[in-house]
Amino acid sequence: MDLLAEIKEKHSRLDESERVGLSAVIQHLEQAEQLLQLGREKPACFTDVIYRTNHVYEGCLKEAYRIITTKNPTNKNLIDIEKHLESNNLLRPRVVDLMKRYRTDWRNPSTHEHELFFSEQEAVLAIISVSAFATILIDQIIVHKNLPSSLDNKTLRIKTWTEEHPDYSNLPFQEKIISLIAAFSQSKKPDIKPAEVALTEDIYTEALAQFLRENDPSLFISTNCQIATHTGATINPDLMIALDSTLSTTITIEIKSSSVRGKLRDAAIKQALKYAAASNPKESILFFISDKPAKIKTQPHYINNNGEIITITEIFPDQNI
Repeated sequence: MDLLAEIKEKHSRLDESERVGLSAVIQHLEQAEQLLQLGREKPACFTDVIYRTNHVYEGCLKEAYRIITTKNPTNKNLIDIEKHLESNNLLRPRVVDLMKRYRTDWRNPSTHEHELFFSEQEAVLAIISVSAFATILIDQIIVHKNLPSSLDNKTLRIKTWTEEHPDYSNLPFQEKIISLIAAFSQSKKPDIKPAEVALTEDIYTEALAQFLRENDPSLFISTNCQIATHTGATINPDLMIALDSTLSTTITIEIKSSSVRGKLRDAAIKQALKYAAASNPKESILFFISDKPAKIKTQPHYINNNGEIITITEIFPDQNI
């Protein structure tokens, strides 16, 4: 895979105003690759590669901060930007992992240890590391751009679905979430371009999270969570919803495209089962999304796991309506 070509292709999907800062990032990456070639004649150039990849790393974070938060990063130092993006759960776990890895392996040593000199192998690894980070981060920027407009408008206050359905407040926790998913399923969907089909599930995950937050601000909602299982392994559900900030009552949601339901249904149920086992109560939702407004059908699955009942609620478009 040519990561630089991949980055350029993703970059071309952004609006002109958003491409400016990331264009500089691409130029630094191109310079890093040129310096790598020069380093085979002048080994000191391998160290210069790292300084260029540092610019790629910093530029990506600043542009992500600018686009996702709509704030100017000019007067913010990089540490503050990293902390803001991470502490506010604005980056998905895989992006955070790549960010920490590059920061630890390359940026910090090259910035603080002036006597360091890097080899050709290290220069290659730095280019690969920062290119992977840039690729996945730009994906997240594209996902953010595809979200529907927020209902929070100071000049025109639109009633939320829950405000129009006062009986919602009396529902049990799981039924609240299912009713909100039903309402989301019948709402206007993100307009996903053909080039962004691969990001469909990520886009719908963020769109659903936004819908839930707008309709029930009391819920604690995370699209970027990592949950430890009883075996010590870490799982990453698409969505984790808690009744409140105490996280004492939670439910996880796994999102799949309805187009793959016939092929991947059993595997998706097994995946949701792992998530349910880490929730309290032992419940999870498997949501097969439709690209058009649609009513839904629900199908519960009750699984006996060593005497403990785990519930998976499968939600999918009702094709008969």
